Amino acid sequence: MVFSGRLAEVFGELALPLDKFARTLGYRRIAEQTWEGLSKKNQQVMQAYADGVNDYIEHIEFNPWTNEGRSAHLLPPEFYTLGLTDKIEPWTPIDTLANMSLIGFSLTWDWAQDFLREVNKNQSEDLLLLADQLTPYTKNYLVNMVTVLDDSDLKAMGKFSEESLTDKYLASLDELKAAEPAHGGKEKFRPFKAIKETLQEFDSIDESMSSNNWVIHGKHTSTGMPMLASDPHLGTSIPSFWTLNELIWDDYFMIGGSVPGVPLIGIGRSKSASWGQTAPLADTSDLWQETIDETGMKYKVDGEWKELKFKHETILVKGAESQELVIKFTHRGPLFDPITM
Repeated sequence: MVFSGRLAEVFGELALPLDKFARTLGYRRIAEQTWEGLSKKNQQVMQAYADGVNDYIEHIEFNPWTNEGRSAHLLPPEFYTLGLTDKIEPWTPIDTLANMSLIGFSLTWDWAQDFLREVNKNQSEDLLLLADQLTPYTKNYLVNMVTVLDDSDLKAMGKFSEESLTDKYLASLDELKAAEPAHGGKEKFRPFKAIKETLQEFDSIDESMSSNNWVIHGKHTSTGMPMLASDPHLGTSIPSFWTLNELIWDDYFMIGGSVPGVPLIGIGRSKSASWGQTAPLADTSDLWQETIDETGMKYKVDGEWKELKFKHETILVKGAESQELVIKFTHRGPLFDPITM
C-alpha cells in the first residue's frame, strides 16, 4: 500500500502526506512503464510469482484457530490487528515492480544532496566549498572513480581519517560560525543554525548509510574456494526487509535472502555460484526548479511557455472525506509543491 499511495485507507488523514508523495513520484506509473519493457521471459517469471502469492491468499484460513489447532495458513498479525482480513487484493506483477521502485528510491540519496547544495550555494564561498564536500557524489572526485580502496589509497589521496565524516563537517560549521565577523556578518552566515540542524537530520550524508560487497580469494580459505560477503546496509524495519528463502526445483536449488513481494533470491547461493548486491551510490536523480506562470497551467523552457500535463487521482481516507490530488507534469517529470505535499 505504500508504493500505491493507499495508506490513508487504513491509517486515515495521518498518512495523507505519504500517499500524496507516493502518487506524485509515481511508483506505480514507473512500474507500468517498466512492465512494458520487460522481456517475455521476465514477465512470465513475475506472473508465476504473483500466481503463487494469490494461490496462498485464496487458501488462507481466516480464523486463527481451528478444530485441528492453529492453522498453518495465517496472515501476518498486522492484518488481524487492523481488521484487513477481508480486504486482501490479488497480487500483480505491477505490485512487484512498484515495490522494487520504492526500494530503489530508498537507496537514492543524491536528490537530498542536490537540495543541500542548492540551499548553500548562494550563502558564501566557504559554504559552497562545504556543500561540495558534503555532496561528493555530484562531483568528479577521484574517490568515486575507484572500485576498490584500502587505507593506503585513501592516505595517498589525503582523504584518510579516523574521524566520522558527519562529525567532521558539523565541526567545520562550528569553525565557520566562530569566524563570523563581529559586524555586518549576520546576514552572510544567517542560515548556520538551520543548516546544522538539517545536516544532523539527513541520514543521506552519514557514511554509515553505505553498502558493500567483498570476496576472499580461495588461497586465503581452508577449502581453497572463494568466499563472498554481501552487506547491503539496509535499515532495520518491522516487518523485516528480508526473508530467508529456499527454492528447489528438479536438481537445482537456491537459498538466501528474498525481498517480500519480489521473486527469486536477491542475495544467496546455489550449488555452483553465489551472488550479492550493493548500492553503487551513483547520481541517479535530479531536482529541477521550474518556473510556473501565474495561471499555474504553464512552465518555462528555454524562454518559452509550455503546457503542463495533469493527472487527477482520488485518495480514499479512513474516517474522513476522500481527497482529490492533482499531479502536474513537465517533460522532466512530476512537480513537487512543498506547501501542498
